[in-house]
Amino acid sequence: MSYLDSPTYSPALAGRLVGLRPERVRRWLEGYHYNYPARTGRPKIIKRKDPLVRREGARESRFASFLDIIELLFVKRFVDHGISVQKVRNALLEVEEILGSSAHHFAQQHFWTDGSNVYLEVKDKSDKLLQLLT
Repeated sequence: MSYLDSPTYSPALAGRLVGLRPERVRRWLEGYHYNYPARTGRPKIIKRKDPLVRREGARESRFASFLDIIELLFVKRFVDHGISVQKVRNALLEVEEILGSSAHHFAQQHFWTDGSNVYLEVKDKSDKLLQLLT
């Protein structure tokens, strides 16, 4: 684990640095469970949402690393530009299929948005923009 990936920032401090409430920082870093009532006579349905920020070194920690802060800033900027959290999740899943599953794609790759689409810069012989979620 590098010093960039060591858990250092509490959710409260990470929230102040990024401009999010600590509860949202925790949800984006740790994932969350939610439930809703099923049809009559059946038990509640419990679902789990995975973390939005993929982590390696600090996976089980409540604290955020420097790279996690970069990822949180990135996601927040996308949300501020009108991209839904669900769309960011789906774009991240597509990036993991393209580049392989690794943590901190948002901190290590170049992404853009026009407010409705998410683009990934693909570096090969010629730099290209790839529109995600098409």
